[in-house]
Amino acid sequence: MSQFATSCVITFDAHFRLVCSKAIKDHYAYPTMAQHFNAYEGQPLAIPADAAGPKPAYLAWHRREVFGKSESG
Repeated sequence: MSQFATSCVITFDAHFRLVCSKAIKDHYAYPTMAQHFNAYEGQPLAIPADAAGPKPAYLAWHRREVFGKSESG
């Protein structure tokens, strides 16, 4: 099974900026990966003014319990 299928490859930081995993960064040399991920890493999520947006506590949980565990092996 692909490493991408078994790991979390993106998350968002406390300021809603895209964070890519090492699994993604290791593939930035491929044009598709660079176009769809590297180009947006560090950029904030566009949240419409009238939208509630993601709950910071949920994103913190995702970074810690899903993304963080994926990154640590």
